[in-house]
Amino acid sequence: MIFIIYRIVDALDLVGRLDADLTREFGPEAVFRDMTRLEGGQDWTKVLEHNAKTRPVMLAVIGLTWQTVAYPDGDWQGVPRLWNPEDWVRREITLALDAAQTVIPVLCNGATMPPEGWLKQCGLERLHRLQAVVLRSTEYETDLRRLLDVLVRRCPALHTSRQDMAQQAASSSVVAHGNADSPLTMMIFLPLS
Repeated sequence: MIFIIYRIVDALDLVGRLDADLTREFGPEAVFRDMTRLEGGQDWTKVLEHNAKTRPVMLAVIGLTWQTVAYPDGDWQGVPRLWNPEDWVRREITLALDAAQTVIPVLCNGATMPPEGWLKQCGLERLHRLQAVVLRSTEYETDLRRLLDVLVRRCPALHTSRQDMAQQAASSSVVAHGNADSPLTMMIFLPLS
């Protein structure tokens, strides 16, 4: 249901944390991130394209260097990666927008939305019109709760996933004790919150 896209050199620390928390909240089937869900032998290009087109929600993680990350060498040396039509972040966002999926820009640690004119050079001017959410290391728990609420509102199926995960957590808190000489005793541990 959720596809997380990002620049590896830009916001990987928060992306890893976000992926783990979304997976814990909604389950592993509900969250796709290339580094944690691609399997050996898969055609990664097809998998990324499929997820960009079919996942109802894309989180486009934008860090402080998202728009300035440039090619270090070759024909594109010094040119921002997003200016290349074959750049994967650009392609994934475009595929999701073209498929009318919800794309939520996630601005990390003080990053701002690039200007519309700059995004137009990348064919991503539609991204500028989308309301972003903020994710800060210093206020991570608060920002995560807000994002979780937005995700459930934008994709109601996530509410069901969230309930399923809570039910699984509750059932895994049941502990059975017993032996041949005594009857089986069940202890259930419930969270206090």
